[in-house]
Amino acid sequence: MNLDATNQYILVALIGLTLILVGGINIALRSTAVWKRFTASLLTILTTNGLAWAVFPESTIIKIPLFTMLGSLPVLYVLLSQKVRTFAITMATHPMTVWGLVTTAGLTVAGYGMYKLDEIDEQQLITGDELLAMTRKPELQKVPDQLAWTDTGKPITVLTGEFAAEMNRQEAENQTLVSIGAWEKVIRREAADEHSNCHGWVFTGGQYWLEGDTVELILQENGYKPVNQPLPGDIVIYRDSDNRISHTALVRSAGLGMPAIVEGKWGWMGVFLHLVNESPYGKNYTFYRSKRKGHLVAGLGHQKEASPATPAANDDNVDHRNIRRY
Repeated sequence: MNLDATNQYILVALIGLTLILVGGINIALRSTAVWKRFTASLLTILTTNGLAWAVFPESTIIKIPLFTMLGSLPVLYVLLSQKVRTFAITMATHPMTVWGLVTTAGLTVAGYGMYKLDEIDEQQLITGDELLAMTRKPELQKVPDQLAWTDTGKPITVLTGEFAAEMNRQEAENQTLVSIGAWEKVIRREAADEHSNCHGWVFTGGQYWLEGDTVELILQENGYKPVNQPLPGDIVIYRDSDNRISHTALVRSAGLGMPAIVEGKWGWMGVFLHLVNESPYGKNYTFYRSKRKGHLVAGLGHQKEASPATPAANDDNVDHRNIRRY
């Protein structure tokens, strides 16, 4: 099981807490028998790591700190029990020094874990019902005729579907935006519709749905390369905790030292303009650029390309004056 970023930092904080407790116990019980301190430390490690194992039963990651701490504990006590030491060794292995360092390490690790938890995008804490409302999709069907290809000739699967006619799309969208805390962070550019998702909005001109795996194929076959500094007309790809593509959008404005402004379709919902780091799709994103003109896949060229899918961002064909008006 791959732990996502949140769970990894929770695990880091738990390791730090374990070190704090072990160091504190040995400082507090320094006048008691060694076996008592050893037993208390051992029980502390087993308890905190047992808690982690209960929360993440399928994870192999938690075994690393567990066995490391269990293996290190006897070594520490052997070092601290030596009767004959030089002055330097005595200072280095003095119980107060060692357990003070353990406690300090615990504070550092736990503090780092809590700090990283605070950095996680608040919108990644969306409830299950809210996330379902945003990511739901109509009953999709593969278009029977082959309509689209990559630039190298590989077929692209495009999908189509419609929601029930009685669905009030605008009302449902408004409720979803409020529930995920995005109401005041976006500018709506186009109304909600189910004809395409974010990927299809970029690569099919808003005519079809595309799956994330299909976008991986398009990136590989159509010459897209990651770039550090985006330009208007580039695309931005968001990925989930398993590194699968979850969202595609277009860069509309970019400047040094400033977050890019991007535009994209949120699932079945409308098209929104927003800061690249202000969306329900998190902050794991990468900018891509291709030398091709536009992002519409081959085979759909006879159809009108939706305005969002143009122009491609390369230094030869970008009119920055017009694009930066966003």
